[in-house]
Amino acid sequence: MGVPLRVVEADILSVPLAAANGPDRCYHCKRALFALLWEAARRDGHTLLLDGTNASDDAGDRPGLRALRELEVRSPLRECGLTKAEIRAQSKKAGLFTWNKPAYACLATRIPTGTAITAGDLERVEAAEGALFALGFTDFRVRLLSGAARIQLPADQWDRASEQREAIRKALSPRFDAVLLILSVEGFAQYNVMRVKWNLPIKQPWYMSEVPTIVASLTYPNMLIDVPMARCYANAYMNHPEAVHALIEKLMGRSEFKGAYNDNVFCGRWETRF
Repeated sequence: MGVPLRVVEADILSVPLAAANGPDRCYHCKRALFALLWEAARRDGHTLLLDGTNASDDAGDRPGLRALRELEVRSPLRECGLTKAEIRAQSKKAGLFTWNKPAYACLATRIPTGTAITAGDLERVEAAEGALFALGFTDFRVRLLSGAARIQLPADQWDRASEQREAIRKALSPRFDAVLLILSVEGFAQYNVMRVKWNLPIKQPWYMSEVPTIVASLTYPNMLIDVPMARCYANAYMNHPEAVHALIEKLMGRSEFKGAYNDNVFCGRWETRF
């Protein structure tokens, strides 16, 4: 199209509030980044700066949008009301090869909020995702969790992950202390308790018998009655990030289990004790 391209180098990790990775990390990152872009644009004689935010981006959950407003950066896709789905449809109609490109979020989102971001962590997460992509996986994330790689995959790729688990382990183990594939199981409410109903062999998922599986109940301590076939079962009692972090630390042997014995967890059923 004849539009000149200029690359502006930025070291965002040198911005203390961005590297600290607090709840407003994105705000401080965008603020620093677009301030540099504005400087470059004005030096080149431009008076308008645009970005690619679209109408699907929720302003209520995007601290970075506050930085764009403060710096008077315009978002034409958002202003025109174009959503991600509409942009893909128009891109396909225009013959652009990127019309079905998987969504790609900032690598900083792979680091838990409150954990300082380092170049080393970003590099190993990026390398891990490159390794999984080379194995044929798509639309996934590798997130850092207490030194482990936490893999998030679409449900339709779980079977492939099971078949290639050894290849995944070999690819990621040199960079992480452990490799975890975390599946969030949907249940149903019954008497103010979430149930999963795996207590019959025909109803239990394939990975319970084919892959080393740990069942962790975050809020319902009596869920063992529904998963008596679980070889390893842990009660975290709450789904707060600190509780999940503590659970992972204990499962990886870096912290001692100190919970008091409670016979109620067995729900009065003999089969839950095996």
